[in-house]
Amino acid sequence: MEIQVRVADGEPLPPEVLDARLTGHAIEARLYAEDPANGFRPSTGTLDRFRIPSSPWVRVDAGYRDGSVVSPHYDAMLAKVIGYGRTRADAARRLARALTRAELHGVTTNRDLLVAILSEDDFRAGRTDTGYLTRHDPAELAAPDPRLTAIHALAAALARRAANRASAPVLRTLPANWRNVRSQPARIAYTDVEVTYTADTARSARSS
Repeated sequence: MEIQVRVADGEPLPPEVLDARLTGHAIEARLYAEDPANGFRPSTGTLDRFRIPSSPWVRVDAGYRDGSVVSPHYDAMLAKVIGYGRTRADAARRLARALTRAELHGVTTNRDLLVAILSEDDFRAGRTDTGYLTRHDPAELAAPDPRLTAIHALAAALARRAANRASAPVLRTLPANWRNVRSQPARIAYTDVEVTYTADTARSARSS
């Protein structure tokens, strides 16, 4: 941006631009607050959690943070995430890893679609054009893996269980849902998954 302004002001291009060499590959993904499975409808709300890991090989340009409000009055782009690598596959892999590890809670985003595209065979081979998403249905690409959904639900249930015990006013050391006389298992329901668990006197939980 600075160089563009300087050139517009009449200055010549600096040597670092004129002598620049192209090495490796870089891929940029634009993270949006939108729902690919619903015609890319913009999503609004408060970002309860917004963390995208960066590294020497990943650049993150974002204008949002925890607690930011995504309103309907502005562009829905949350961040630009750029992955670099020696090859196109390296760049795609690093970018997909950063997006997968991102903590995004509060609004629907296109993160799952971006990760799916970065792992898709045609994209990896460079066979992309303006008809790519016509040939590859975004709703199908972004569909969550049922196995990962179950794992995430179990992790969330265990975290909730631990938080409940930590904040209990009495008997915090007892396992959650422990009873002298065993009754029904505890159930925690999420959007697509129900987690049930029981506790015994050995302070272990069995989940399904």
